[in-house]
Amino acid sequence: MNNTSFYFAFTIIITLLTFIACSTPPSAPIKKLVQENIIIHPKDTIQFNTSLIKRIKQTIRTEQLNQQYAFIVRFDIHSGYERMFLYDLQQKQIIDHYMCAHGSGCGECEGTPCKFSNISRSYCSSEGMGYVHTQAESNWGNKIKYWVKGLDSTNNNMENRIVVMHSYEEILDTPIYPEALTNSLGCFMTSIEGMNRIDNFIQSQANKKIALYSYKAKNKKVRTE
Repeated sequence: MNNTSFYFAFTIIITLLTFIACSTPPSAPIKKLVQENIIIHPKDTIQFNTSLIKRIKQTIRTEQLNQQYAFIVRFDIHSGYERMFLYDLQQKQIIDHYMCAHGSGCGECEGTPCKFSNISRSYCSSEGMGYVHTQAESNWGNKIKYWVKGLDSTNNNMENRIVVMHSYEEILDTPIYPEALTNSLGCFMTSIEGMNRIDNFIQSQANKKIALYSYKAKNKKVRTE
């Protein structure tokens, strides 16, 4: 091989190696993606305190609700992540999780509601203990909704306000963080795919009255009307 041919071959090899190296993501962004994945799927790390679970179990006994499962909504989690969880009280683990909008009247505090309300036409989410019960027809999403009865002074007007659980076409079934979800008018609004799973789950249960507790962690500033 003459010098010209050797130089040409050497140039091609160096070019290929450079292309391969530039096409391979550096290690730091890969680690970042792994870390974000833990946040994006919070069921792997989310835990609920014992006093909350105790309150839910007490309500289940008093109201004769489904004894094994409960919906828990964590409004302190950014709306771009899943923050409504289906919790198995016997196995002590989250078995499904869903996107969940908050009310437009709540305001936006870094993807979370700034306040809550139990007042009609406030278009706010409510926090407190309640339960999901009767299936009905919806105008939105997969055309299915579930009525939610509030049991606390902070949410006992939900049925009069028509605050229900339903789906909406514009809500995706996967996280969109750092973007925030579109707002509801106070309803527990999720994706069509999520609502299909919720509906299939509830219909599979002998006792279709499922506890629902919604709250924002107290280390977050929040006003309640």
